[in-house]
Amino acid sequence: MKKIQSEKQIQDSILKYLKKTYPTAVVWKIHEDPVYGVTGIPDIFFAYKGKVAFFEVKRPGGVISPRQKVILKQLQLKNAITAEVVYSVEDVKRTLTDLEYLW
Repeated sequence: MKKIQSEKQIQDSILKYLKKTYPTAVVWKIHEDPVYGVTGIPDIFFAYKGKVAFFEVKRPGGVISPRQKVILKQLQLKNAITAEVVYSVEDVKRTLTDLEYLW
């Protein structure tokens, strides 16, 4: 039986993939700060050739919170090329491949 990766392991895999595949991109792991009221922000920020994308990483079967849904929608409305939930490196690859025409 295959062990399901933790959310952190999936995030680390995605960050490694993005940094290797897009070496000129800005790739950040975003850390929330509930002390200052910053919650629900997607886990990964990706900027490449003037375009910005956000990825909320979940384990397979993971569910986003209502606050995360609102934040993702706000980012989509503010011209992020994508702001979505991903469950693997493969999801990120597929998304960015689908958006290559924007670069």
